Amino acid sequence: MRIVSWNLNFWQNWKNIKKRPEWKKSVLNYLNTLDCDFFLLQEINPTCLYDLDPDESKSRNKLVKESGKSAWIEFQLSDKAIFYNELDLEEIGAESAKEIVPWGNAIIARGIANKPRLNPLPDGDNYCGRRLLECIDFSLKNGKTVSFINFYGKNGSHSYPILEYGINDIEHTVKNNADKHLIILAGDFNSDPIKEPEYKKLFFGKLEELGFVNCTQGLAFKNTMVSGARSWPNDKVFVNKPYQDLVECSPQNDTNLELSDHKPIECIITGY
Repeated sequence: MRIVSWNLNFWQNWKNIKKRPEWKKSVLNYLNTLDCDFFLLQEINPTCLYDLDPDESKSRNKLVKESGKSAWIEFQLSDKAIFYNELDLEEIGAESAKEIVPWGNAIIARGIANKPRLNPLPDGDNYCGRRLLECIDFSLKNGKTVSFINFYGKNGSHSYPILEYGINDIEHTVKNNADKHLIILAGDFNSDPIKEPEYKKLFFGKLEELGFVNCTQGLAFKNTMVSGARSWPNDKVFVNKPYQDLVECSPQNDTNLELSDHKPIECIITGY
């Protein structure tokens, strides 16, 4: 099983109208060349990427969608299923949020999986994911289950509350399933346990307490070729400890890739 986690920097690429068509075409072509079973994407709007009409989707969270805050949208295409959690950009502190085309997290599943099941919160509500994460169980065709938690940690003054909310949301599901099946937690955390101040280190300490292992420890996935920024390992993949030996992660070091300021992380899962 192959998985890719990738922050696509949609909001900056999409606002460049001249660049937009070529960027969109190149992203779709690159995703096809990766030929993965699951994509966990951050900072993306798949309705724009795939020319989809949100009104033709199946909403799993109608109350939230109607409130205008955040929308969980599903699309079933011929060769893939797309699960998109659109963010409330003002709530997370995005600059000029009203002028930006909405974006969020998306999980794209290809033919390897059967119908997914959304993880419930402890209160039993049908949980579609807090603003900055998606939490979905997939039943694989071999009868096994894999849980994906697609995480985005907004940078800046809102960052620590977002990390803390994320831990609170996933704790119940992780504790109940840590020894039962594979759990992949991946995304752009906008934080690093080594370089960050103490309060952010607490977040990664809690992940350790929950039994997660960092599969990307020591690897930098920031695409410095594009942004000119220093290397900063914001992008990470964690797995629950009983399955750590099955997962191997590596960055896609394509020097011609100018689609995002982040590199895709590819994970190969064997023996599951």
